[in-house]
Amino acid sequence: MSSEALAWAFKVNVKPSAVKFTLIALCECANYKTGKIFPSIEHLSEITGQDRKTIIANVAKLEAMGLIRDTGERGGRTKQIKVYEAAVGSGPRIVGDSHYVYRLRADDGSYYIGVRSCSGAPESDGYMGSGSWPKHCAYHSIPLTKEIVSSHESRTAADIAEAMLIKDCIGDSRCMNIEYKDTEKGIPNTGLLKGTVSPPKQSQKRDTEPSREPSSPVSANADTSPPSIKPKDVLDAWNDMAAKNGLPIAKVLTTPRQKRLRTMIAQHPPDDFATALDAVERSPFCRGEKSDWKADFDFFLQTKSFTKLLEGAYG
Repeated sequence: MSSEALAWAFKVNVKPSAVKFTLIALCECANYKTGKIFPSIEHLSEITGQDRKTIIANVAKLEAMGLIRDTGERGGRTKQIKVYEAAVGSGPRIVGDSHYVYRLRADDGSYYIGVRSCSGAPESDGYMGSGSWPKHCAYHSIPLTKEIVSSHESRTAADIAEAMLIKDCIGDSRCMNIEYKDTEKGIPNTGLLKGTVSPPKQSQKRDTEPSREPSSPVSANADTSPPSIKPKDVLDAWNDMAAKNGLPIAKVLTTPRQKRLRTMIAQHPPDDFATALDAVERSPFCRGEKSDWKADFDFFLQTKSFTKLLEGAYG
C-alpha cells in the first residue's frame, strides 16, 4: 500500500462515489516502493463489493479522467493485467463536451430517463430535465434526485444508450417516459426503438415502371430516408459498450470499416444497431465467458454475425 497515493485518493474530488471507491481500492493495492498498481478485477470486486462490469467501467472512467495512468507494463501471473500508477497530486481531467444519460427519481419510486449534452463533467451539470414529468415535479415542488447512468463520446451514442434503457423499461408503470399522460409520446423520437422510425414514403412512380431491387438484403425495419447516423457514431457506441464489458476497443475507423458501415447504415435503421449492441452486452459467448475468444468490432460488422445478433442467436 502506498500511503501517499491512498491519502490523495481520499482527498481528490471524484464523482460518483462508486468511481471514487474504486480509485481508493486501487491505491490501497499500490506497491509501497514503486507505486505500481495491478490488482485483478476479481480482487477489486471482492474488496469493493462491486460487480465485474462496474469495476471495468469505473477503471476506464478513472483512466479517462487522468487519475490513473497505464504504464504500458503488464503484471500478474498471466502477464496480462494492466499496470497502472496513480496521478498523485492531480485532479480529474475535463475535456470538451460531455454526452450522458441520466435518471431522475422521485421518493415514490417513479423515474424519468433522459439524455443531455453539456460542457464539463456530467456530475457538475445542474440540468434536471425538460420533459413534461420533470416540469410537473418542479411546478408541484416534488423533489427529484439525479443519477448519471452512463457517459458517451458522442450525442448519437448517448441517444442509443437512452433508447435502449427506456426500451428495457417498457411495462414498468414507474417509468414516466412511458406512463406520464401529459406527453404525446413517452419514448424519445430518436428512431432508435422499434416502431419509432418513420415509414418510407409511397412511391409516386407509375405502376408500369420496372422496380429496382436492392443488390443486397435489406432489414424489414429499414428506413428509406437519409441515414441519421454516421460510421463514427457506431464506432463510438461500440467503444462505449466495449469499455464497460472488457471487450476490445476499436481504435481506428479504417477505410474497409467505413465502407462496410455505410452499407449497413443504408440497410438498417438506428434501432437495429442498438439491438445488436445490446445483444453483444447480454451474451456470455460474446463477452468471452465461455472461451478465450471475445467479440470485437469486426465481428460486429460481419453480415452473418450482425444478423444473428438481431435474431438473438448468441443467447
